[in-house]
Amino acid sequence: VAASDVLLSFHSSSTSKTIDFQNIAGDEEGLKKVFGLAVPAPLETAKNHGVFVLEKSPSTSESKNWGIQYTSKVLQKPPVNEMKAIKNPPCVFHHFAKTQEYESDANNSEDLMAWIDTGVVTFLPHAAKVLRESALIQLRCCTSRGLEDMYSERNNFVELGIEKRQKVSHLESHEQTVSGQSLGEFAQTATLKIDLYSDMLQAMQTGSTSLNHFDSSLRRYLEKRCVDDASENKAQWQWLFSEFSKLKLFTCAIPTGSFFHLGTTWELADFLTIGASHFEEVPEIALRNDTSSHKQRMRSFGNSIGLVRRSGTFISGFPTETSRYSTALNSVLVSKSTGSAIGEGSVIEHSFMNCPNSTIEIGERCLLSGIRMNFNGCSSIHIPSGLCLQMLPLKKSNGKKKSYICICLGVDDPIKDVPVKTIFGMDFQCVLQRSGLTESDIWDEIIPSSRRMLWNAKIHPILHHSSSKGDGSHVDLTYLNWIHELYTQNDIDLKSSSGLKHWKSLRKLSISEIRENVDASAEALHRRSIPSGKFVESRLSEISEILMNRKHEPCNFDFVFDLVSSSSSENMSSISRPLVSQSLRTLDSVAFKAIKEKSYDIAGRVFMTMSLMLSDLATIICIDKKQSNKNELLKLSSDINMESFDLSTLELIVSVRKKVLISYNAQSIFCFCEVLETASSAMTKRCISANKDFCLVHSYSDSKPTILGETVLVSAPARIDLAGGWSDTPPLSYEFGGAVANLAVLVNSKRPLRAKCRLIKGGQGILLRTESKSPIDEQLLESTEVKISTLNDLADFHNPHSDCALLKSALVYLGLVSIDSISQDGSHCIQSYLKKFCRRENVDDLGLEIISCSLLPTGSGMGGSSILGGCVITAIAKCVGILLDCNGDFSNNIIHSVLMLEQLLTTGGGWQDQIGGLVGGLKLGTADVNVIPLQTRVKQFPLAPETKRELNERLVLVFTGKPRLAKNILQNVLRRWARRTNDIMRTLEGLVKGAHDVIESLNGGDVDAIGTCMSEYWQHKKVMAGVDSGVEPDSIKKLLAVLTENNVISGGTLCGAGGGGCLAMLAKKGKSADDVRAFVDKSVVGGILPSFHGFCWHSCEVAEDGIEIQII
Repeated sequence: VAASDVLLSFHSSSTSKTIDFQNIAGDEEGLKKVFGLAVPAPLETAKNHGVFVLEKSPSTSESKNWGIQYTSKVLQKPPVNEMKAIKNPPCVFHHFAKTQEYESDANNSEDLMAWIDTGVVTFLPHAAKVLRESALIQLRCCTSRGLEDMYSERNNFVELGIEKRQKVSHLESHEQTVSGQSLGEFAQTATLKIDLYSDMLQAMQTGSTSLNHFDSSLRRYLEKRCVDDASENKAQWQWLFSEFSKLKLFTCAIPTGSFFHLGTTWELADFLTIGASHFEEVPEIALRNDTSSHKQRMRSFGNSIGLVRRSGTFISGFPTETSRYSTALNSVLVSKSTGSAIGEGSVIEHSFMNCPNSTIEIGERCLLSGIRMNFNGCSSIHIPSGLCLQMLPLKKSNGKKKSYICICLGVDDPIKDVPVKTIFGMDFQCVLQRSGLTESDIWDEIIPSSRRMLWNAKIHPILHHSSSKGDGSHVDLTYLNWIHELYTQNDIDLKSSSGLKHWKSLRKLSISEIRENVDASAEALHRRSIPSGKFVESRLSEISEILMNRKHEPCNFDFVFDLVSSSSSENMSSISRPLVSQSLRTLDSVAFKAIKEKSYDIAGRVFMTMSLMLSDLATIICIDKKQSNKNELLKLSSDINMESFDLSTLELIVSVRKKVLISYNAQSIFCFCEVLETASSAMTKRCISANKDFCLVHSYSDSKPTILGETVLVSAPARIDLAGGWSDTPPLSYEFGGAVANLAVLVNSKRPLRAKCRLIKGGQGILLRTESKSPIDEQLLESTEVKISTLNDLADFHNPHSDCALLKSALVYLGLVSIDSISQDGSHCIQSYLKKFCRRENVDDLGLEIISCSLLPTGSGMGGSSILGGCVITAIAKCVGILLDCNGDFSNNIIHSVLMLEQLLTTGGGWQDQIGGLVGGLKLGTADVNVIPLQTRVKQFPLAPETKRELNERLVLVFTGKPRLAKNILQNVLRRWARRTNDIMRTLEGLVKGAHDVIESLNGGDVDAIGTCMSEYWQHKKVMAGVDSGVEPDSIKKLLAVLTENNVISGGTLCGAGGGGCLAMLAKKGKSADDVRAFVDKSVVGGILPSFHGFCWHSCEVAEDGIEIQII
């Protein structure tokens, strides 16, 4: 005989462990015995259950089987003190892991245990016969069949066997009665309420009882059950004691066993969440038995039976930060609303909630079962914390449409307590007061106050299956919002709540009425038909379509991460890995197709999407905490040639990935993600230029070189980006379409970016020199010089940190030597290549000198490196005879040249910097969406004299003393763009719109509007980079806030990527740059602002002319 509300685990290390029947078998007498199965449990658990006291300690040796011994006594829900007080033999003992011995004198140890009754009782053959006969004779009033027979006899039914029982079974409803009394009513009076543990086991022989004192034992037995001579059922109790006292009670104690009772809703929810936990730290979910040892036992037990948090489940659109601490079984939950969430400690089972456009908010420690929602419309469902919600189908009648009962209670609500203390997890009287409900709204009048409990409260509404065109079919649960209001709006009267009115209008049943009305077959069919697997396939197909059709929608793998985050390392391979592999194969398929069709933009997005998926996966799992073998990974990756990327390259990437994922080592996965990002960058390069080697020589014509000894001097202003930055960055600019408004400016009345180039006779090789000078007095601050004699001296051209890297890359870009030649003929002398490059093949002692100079601080964010790159390319091209404006469009040609130069240099970046400084004044740079190779256009907008004058007066420029972090922030932006979140899409739309707004405002002479545009632009840049990117130093945040609050500036933004560099601001109308500086100085002295170490103020003014070329 087994109870159904417990879980047992025996934890034996031996696979052949069995029960040893030696002590009770061998004769007829042995067959009259009964034994209960017992495991050790803490006293706090034991006090709520039956407890066996044994004659002696059982053996804990793993070499022996589990023995059976005579029971000294049986206790029913004994207090802890009572258990501790029992001696000879003792009731309590220390946990076997500590002493493996009984400890009768230890009364205060947290390790004290007792032998707990597990709910499993074995009746050997003769004892089982007694049990069966009692059900047929004296105790037939305690069985369903017996009651039906007695009811039939009473009402003079003479039909026999099954036919009789079929007819009588129809009488179970309260409406169908015979002789004025239903079977249910008859059962209430005819049944003898007996309990296996409290009544049957208590009657059996133990070490503390004896048949020699039968009369006194029977008397005590009857007294405890309030049976006196006047009792109608005294004979039945006497018979029960007489027959069962002939049976001897034994105990089979299993020292390594463990036990969990799941008799209440909260016990079940806690076990399914905490018991499936595999994390070092679990959130402090409110446990009734809130002790660390209890949690640990729960987790240990759950692990021993393979308990998992996800099984047959698809979840998408819910943050994993909290949902990972919930349990979902055989369910589908889909929502794309940002407000959707699953609270910690909640359990969802057998539910289908496909509501992509609705908000589904499930609170903490909820239990949801059988919920049906398939709804494409917009709605909001809020399920308060601690609520139990179960939906069950009702039997159809007279062709009516499908309907459901929705049981709604608090997980801790006592169902049969009188009077009712809580309802929906809240104080009952408080709910009545706030809702205006009365007891007549909840109970039928025929139920007296003394019997009013949640068991018979009509509070569970009947809901109908409905459908509307285009919205799918669903069951409307919005009535729950009034219960949500009870929780969240403590001081508001809810009598007029629309949710409450809806609830009151529905027909409702009590729990006592539900069972006979539920269609169990329909519920079983629903549970079998939940299509979680189809949702996975559908979602992967959707991701494939998003990528191939270049849709701006997120490729969301949260259903993968949900499963992974809820899996332990032990079951990762069997549960999560197949889904991860299936998802990666989907991405592989898209990548192969894109490469084959030369759709490099699609392939680039696939690689970035795959990198993000794997990095998110590595962040969640961290299975193997050992150091990864990075050298081995680099060796595997070294064979991947990104420059000549083709299908074989992709096959090699897939092969390396498979080896990386064998161990699921997080560090190895992160390293491999860098390989994928490099592959994505290679695809971006293909989209920028049709020439995979990025050499200009294939595209431009020759012109007359300069005379030996002449110097080409090229200079350009800096730029301030006013709006639209980041939309110019590939792949954003060709995937979404870019627009940037910026302004060319002089800094301290100087053109701060310069390059010089000259051919000299009497020299050898190439001399490269970079100079950094003070923007104030042009004093030399730093210089670097490199001599190029062999091809090897150019080998590090793609390393932006190598000396003179920009100048080396410019030479490679302009065609001095091919990339293949550098790698294949590194020791070859540069001279022959130089003579051909300079069109001076008859001059043996030819030399080339290139000098770049910047007056801007390093990391100013004012486009210095890009604009300087344009100056360097222009100076070299003019000097050696390469025509950059062969098609009459010098501006766009040089802009695109710098873009490709930066791809060679591996710094990436967009085109707004070179547009900003190489083209003068105010302009709008744009790039069209899905035009590959990338094409840029620039249009200048002349400023009215008064507008230009006002800008020159009000523009403020200050170097913050901290270089900007373009490279790191750029990579962060590319990753965020690849996710295509709603936030990023809205921000990018705002960036592009802001660029057009700036042009419109300045064309109309509205300078004040530019300050607002700059501030909005700064907010957009912060969103693109991410809150944790370091894009906005605290000092800058405070400075902008103080200046804005005090009406000193109209707006401002850090130039370029942010993180440091130069801060551009627009002084308030009527104020100048000097006024802003004076206010800041005064505020620092007054303590309003911190001291800004390294701050350097500069004047700036609009530069009407862009790049200029001189020959001297």
